[in-house]
Amino acid sequence: MLDSKVSEFLTDMPINQLNQNNETDLNLLTRLSGNYDAKFKSISSTLLGYSKDDFKKVSGEALKPIFISKGDCSRWNFSQTDRPKYDAVITK
Repeated sequence: MLDSKVSEFLTDMPINQLNQNNETDLNLLTRLSGNYDAKFKSISSTLLGYSKDDFKKVSGEALKPIFISKGDCSRWNFSQTDRPKYDAVITK
């Protein structure tokens, strides 16, 4: 059994009724994520729920930025796709 912690974003959001029929718990959480612009994550026997655009801890405390420089990495790679060049892709 998991403990749960959710941000104010979710505690203030009313859910009138929620049915889980013939779906896994993971699928239910995925459905909730899409319906409420939220994310759910299981860490150390705790299920966390928070806004997908929230840069705060569940407690409401702001997350501090972490800066990573090239020297902090043992290997790194960067690639940029040419997506804006193409309007469509045709496959066979």
